[in-house]
Amino acid sequence: MSPNETLFLQSTSKIQKDSINHSSFVRFEVWEFPGQVDLLDTSVIDSNTIFSQCHALIYIIDSQDDYADSLDIMRAIVIRAYSVNPNINFEIFIHKVDGLNDDHKIEIQRDIYHRAYDKLNQDDQSNITLSFSLTSIYDHSIFEAFSKVVQKLIPQLATLEQMLSIFVENSGIDKAFLFDVVSKIYIATDAAAVDMQTYELCCDMIDVVIDLSGIYSNDSVLEDLGGDSESMNSAMFDSATPPTNNVADFGGLANGSALTPAGEKMANGGRDAGSYDNQSSSVIKLTNGSVMVLKEVNKYLALVFIIRDDHYN
Repeated sequence: MSPNETLFLQSTSKIQKDSINHSSFVRFEVWEFPGQVDLLDTSVIDSNTIFSQCHALIYIIDSQDDYADSLDIMRAIVIRAYSVNPNINFEIFIHKVDGLNDDHKIEIQRDIYHRAYDKLNQDDQSNITLSFSLTSIYDHSIFEAFSKVVQKLIPQLATLEQMLSIFVENSGIDKAFLFDVVSKIYIATDAAAVDMQTYELCCDMIDVVIDLSGIYSNDSVLEDLGGDSESMNSAMFDSATPPTNNVADFGGLANGSALTPAGEKMANGGRDAGSYDNQSSSVIKLTNGSVMVLKEVNKYLALVFIIRDDHYN
């Protein structure tokens, strides 16, 4: 779904729960709560049960609106959630920043940061840690923000990052990512800082590979999975295996992931799901003398890295 198409989506009016089972690393449930639901009203919802099973709580603040009331609600929810489960990761998405210049973005983030912690300190909750991200659906910032949330839920993250760092250091590579192909969330990356432009290029490369694979796919891959979309859907999303993590999303991001048409088919178990297989790979040479390489790891994961042309064999 393209960002422009989200304009026609209706606002979230009820609690929605989605299971994400893309791979052994990306396996959790997302609970989305609309802004009008009072989570502190026990007659409406058993928030204690939800918070006790929650691993990450995402609170979304509209940067283009008056967020004073939103910060008060956030304070109450965070304190309540922390009292039930102190192991929750609290994530604040400062959303809709696409219409703001860089200086204004930094100013708003700094203001929300200080006001949020001031409210927590007033309640003697200085031990609560909040993470802040600037997000928009019109660039890849929302994907990077969710990537950081998901990474905190992966027990093997340190090992994966160390392996990628060793791979980069011994191969003359500039940057490497391990991507979940369906969502374009990066599971892990090497120790070097993430550059947004590099991340966007890698996401665009995944889109190109999936779209072209859908056109030139091998029909035998589909036949190996049973020959119909139902068997492929079962193979991709095995509902018999329960998610291991819960992510609570408060504030109402637009529903739907920003997948390309082929990516949407892949997520829904359509024909293009079988086009990304163990032979999938791509090499793209950039005008700046770098080479982008994508190599399939398994049906859901891909290694994408950037290397200088003179180091690429």
